Amino acid sequence: MAYSALFSNLLPLYAIIVCGFAAGRWLKIDRNTVANLLIYVLVPIAIFGFIAQLRLYPAVFLAPLIAFAVSSFSAFVSFRMAQRSMGVPQASLAGFCAAGANAGYFGIPLFLMSHAPEELGAYMITIIGYLFYESGPGYFILARGNYSARESLVRLLRLPTIHAAVLGVAVSMMEVQLPVVIIEYLQHIKGAYIVLGMMLVGIALSEIRNLKINMRLTAQVMAFKFLFTPLFMTVVVLADYYSFRLLDRLLISCLITISIVPVAANTTAFASILNLPVAEAGVLVVVSTLAALPMILIVYPWLLGLL
Repeated sequence: MAYSALFSNLLPLYAIIVCGFAAGRWLKIDRNTVANLLIYVLVPIAIFGFIAQLRLYPAVFLAPLIAFAVSSFSAFVSFRMAQRSMGVPQASLAGFCAAGANAGYFGIPLFLMSHAPEELGAYMITIIGYLFYESGPGYFILARGNYSARESLVRLLRLPTIHAAVLGVAVSMMEVQLPVVIIEYLQHIKGAYIVLGMMLVGIALSEIRNLKINMRLTAQVMAFKFLFTPLFMTVVVLADYYSFRLLDRLLISCLITISIVPVAANTTAFASILNLPVAEAGVLVVVSTLAALPMILIVYPWLLGLL
């Protein structure tokens, strides 16, 4: 049942990508408009609602902190390596995608393959650390593809996702109860974000007339996404597990799950906003999504078995 649940969640993902491809090829949908709508409207609202509804306690903040630190370190290492052998835009993509994670649409069914539904709350809290990576260091590395360090920092501070996440944490810590009607609309917005994010991948791919896969870029991203990042995460959490024991087994499995899911779908949205090679970003998302299932079936159970 767990494997069928994973497949049932993957099939709509591919279907939405195909729809985006068709819309881009025959309806001439403008990807920049979709990307702006995602980055500046839907994503901040969705992230605020996602975090504001969580109940945060000091003891569980370590898991998102580790997710943030490991993702940032992996991205920086990949970025520095790529700078020596690739162009600047490709190096930025290599850095961001090395730790980029489709932690929601793909990660949730994967987590539920080996955990009870009532344990999902711990996974949701852990995702916060990745969200701060994606909106912080990850976005900064992507912006370095076309901007100076100073300009990249300015663009980072202007990113509404950062402010939305901080506001969401503040609302959650103050235990402010959102009205039911707002919560209902937040669910609709989250759904719209997922659909448009997946469609943007297809729209970006529809603009490719002669499909060319950058083998060096793709190979490095796949190596980091499915080998370096999950193994580094495992070393970090096992070091705690066999020494300080600040994390319990549930939080450790949450961190391992986030580290091994494929590249985030909104990578193409960020690439579009920052004038990076959107087609190459879309290829990385699709290739990693296709490669994720066999890699997860082999690596994921083995990593969880180390606990």
